Amino acid sequence: MSAIDLSLPAAGELSFETQPEQPLCIQFVNTAATRLPDTIYDYLVDLRTFASWCRAAGLICDDAFADALDGEHAKSSLELLREARRLREELYTVFLAASDGRLGERDLAPINHYIGDAGLRPRLALVENRPRLAWSSNGNLRGTLSRIAVSAAETLAAGVTGRIIVCESPHCEWLAIDTSRNHSRRFCSSVGCGNRARARRFYRRTRNLPIG
Repeated sequence: MSAIDLSLPAAGELSFETQPEQPLCIQFVNTAATRLPDTIYDYLVDLRTFASWCRAAGLICDDAFADALDGEHAKSSLELLREARRLREELYTVFLAASDGRLGERDLAPINHYIGDAGLRPRLALVENRPRLAWSSNGNLRGTLSRIAVSAAETLAAGVTGRIIVCESPHCEWLAIDTSRNHSRRFCSSVGCGNRARARRFYRRTRNLPIG
C-alpha cells in the first residue's frame, strides 16, 4: 500500500487557481501531486489544508471552516479527511479508465454513492446572468464530497472522456480536460508544467542541445 507523504508543500506551491479552467472534480483529484509506486505526495496534508481547499473552492463558508477545525469535531473530521482522500483516488481511477475507454458500471459506484447523499439539493441559480442547475449541500465539510461527486458525474456525462489527459511532464501525474480545438494539449497547466517544458526547450535550443 502506498505511503502518504505528510510534509507540507512549499509556500505558494499549490493554489486552487492553478487549473481555473478545469472542473471542480479534476482540481480535487489533482490535490495529490504524484502517485509513484512508493509515495503519494499529498497536498491535503491535514484537516486544515482540506478545509482550506474546500473554502477556496467555494464549497464551505467561513463558519463551516471554523466548525471543521473545532476540537469538538476533530475525530469525525479526521475520519472525513481519510474518506476524502479515498474518494479522490477512486475518482482518479475512474477518470483514467474513462480516458482509456475501460469505464465500467462498477467504476461509477463511488460517484453514485456520494450523489445519493441526502444533504445535496438541486437549485436553479444565475451564473454569469445565465440560469444553471446548481447543487447546494448542508454547508458542512461532509457535504463537499457529494458536491465533488456531482462535478465528476457532470464531467463524465458531458462526453469528454476522450479528452481526459495525463500530464506529459515526467514528474507530474495531474489530469486535465483537453479543450483545445485540435486535441493537442499535453500538460496539466500552461502556467505550471507547460511553462517549465517551454523553458527547458528554450534552454536547449540556445545551447544547441537536442530537444527531448
